[in-house]
Amino acid sequence: MKALLRQPYFRVAATVFALLLVTFLVVERPVKVEKRIAERAQLGKDAPTHWLVPVWLWKGLAVNVGLAGVLLALTPLAGRKLTSGVLPRPPRSPFSRREWMLLIASGVLFVGSGAPRLGHSLWGDEEYTMKRVIADDISRDENGVLQIQPRSWMDTIWDYNKPTNHVGYTVVARLFHDALFTRKDGPQDPWFSEAAIRLPVLLAGVGSMIALVWACCVWGWRRGVAFLAFGYAGHAWLVRFGVDARGYGFVLLLVPVLVGLLGRALQTGRWRWWVGLGVAEFYILWTYPGVVHVPVALNIAALALILTAASDRSEKLALLGRWLVSGVICAMLVVGIMAPLLPGFIKFLNQKMLAGDIDAAWLWDGAAALFCGVTFSQWDPTNSFCVSLSNQPTPHWVAVLLVGLGLIGALVGILTEAAQRHRRWFLLFLVGGPALMILHLMVGHTKPYHWYLIPFLPCLFFLWAAAMNRGGAAWQRWTALGSVIVCMAGVHVLAFEQAKLYTRFPIEYCRESVAEMREITNPRCPGYDQAILSVGFAMYTEAYDPGLIRFSTVDELRQFMRQSDAEKRPLYINFGFGTFQRQTAPEIMALIDNPALFERIALLEGQFITTTREVFRYRPGSVATLAP
Repeated sequence: MKALLRQPYFRVAATVFALLLVTFLVVERPVKVEKRIAERAQLGKDAPTHWLVPVWLWKGLAVNVGLAGVLLALTPLAGRKLTSGVLPRPPRSPFSRREWMLLIASGVLFVGSGAPRLGHSLWGDEEYTMKRVIADDISRDENGVLQIQPRSWMDTIWDYNKPTNHVGYTVVARLFHDALFTRKDGPQDPWFSEAAIRLPVLLAGVGSMIALVWACCVWGWRRGVAFLAFGYAGHAWLVRFGVDARGYGFVLLLVPVLVGLLGRALQTGRWRWWVGLGVAEFYILWTYPGVVHVPVALNIAALALILTAASDRSEKLALLGRWLVSGVICAMLVVGIMAPLLPGFIKFLNQKMLAGDIDAAWLWDGAAALFCGVTFSQWDPTNSFCVSLSNQPTPHWVAVLLVGLGLIGALVGILTEAAQRHRRWFLLFLVGGPALMILHLMVGHTKPYHWYLIPFLPCLFFLWAAAMNRGGAAWQRWTALGSVIVCMAGVHVLAFEQAKLYTRFPIEYCRESVAEMREITNPRCPGYDQAILSVGFAMYTEAYDPGLIRFSTVDELRQFMRQSDAEKRPLYINFGFGTFQRQTAPEIMALIDNPALFERIALLEGQFITTTREVFRYRPGSVATLAP
């Protein structure tokens, strides 16, 4: 026992176990709340967030006591001394002046294209996040009067009625918003700040460029890394998701951070890198659980690298112990913090959203999207914002050639790493991760948007980096380097039109559509809710128009038309994705599309198939012309 107490690892693990066990024994199980949740479930209703949190935190605590016991049980492995890692550290070489200039220019280029987007109107998912978990809580009381209350942090961290809440990002965005936004009550003063919640993503985008360069240097892909950063800076996905108020920008930061942390952990074996790896794995899952394929593939690769190392048995066991502890740390954080999100996540999975089958066309578009952020297919040829590799100024054959060259470059990177006797196992992450995700989608008959591939965008750049650092004859090295540099220029060429639109125009004109209806757009301003009657049935914009009243039937819409006439208040309807609404709600849309009843006062095209908005105004008195 004395020998165990002398081990720092055992003392830390025992302390964690004791603290969790005491907490578990002291904290009372929320039995009454569990019963209320069960009764509500029998009625087919979901439990509110403030019920779920104590119940699932208690369950998470119970599981974590067991996981802390696993930490203790790992003492024979994790407590071993380790003098070195299993990967050699590549030689370090400082950047030249030209490389620094190109790296700085790349950062300026990204910030220059991303900064103008900070103040753009939020689009659907961004707006939903703002409404539900960041901005002040505004809702109608039993008398129909709008009431404004401070937003609970419980909502920010654990509201998961839709997986739109990318919590790891949202928490940071809420902190930025609370610190930077000043609430005012003028008629046109903003209800919230778009720039405040997008700023942390822009910073994460800059950080992702730095992390990409760092991870390349850690793994020895040093040659040409400045060109790699330049190509990355012009990628349309970075221009968009490096600013969007969503968690994808954090994912782009965390993937190369994970790669760099794993590299340093395998090179040095030091605890700080393994602990950092576990924390980073948790944070990427907290930000976006759909990225689960990243830590799974990364850990498979890490295990293979450890087991196939040339080190002696003792050092392998020590490293294996630290790898296991890293995974347990991640699991404990996930269980301890994210447990209340589980009911909402299960509900989402059962809805089978984005059902479909991946085909060759989807994969080809996916390759193009990974290359430059633009697909070959046109999502809506009638939309003036629709950009594809088939309808932009660059000839189609040039786009095909560049995407093909990018795929060949990735293949060269694969072959380069495969030739490394030990490091070849890292391909289980670089290639196995995307393959695992696509296989999962195929088996689950899910056909997602192409941007769901964004966690593996850094993997493509890592493969290009590996290609630029291949060995062999001089002509082979220079051909590989030159080809990837051409690809980096090609990324800019093919992404330019799309990136330009992202920089200049909002994805969705939610804010502007509300301004078409309301002279008073700030809910804090007196008289906000008396000027007009705003109603919505689908794809409404609640964050910018919290005074909106929902309806779902033709009879309810007719009643609002009568109310408008009786109160002499203009009636407006604001919705998005009209083509879909006309298919799924034909009776309601037949009424709205009747020019004798409603006038369309705005058609605001968006930059995605779901984001074109329409605003209609009711013609006073016209409801009387309808048959009873």
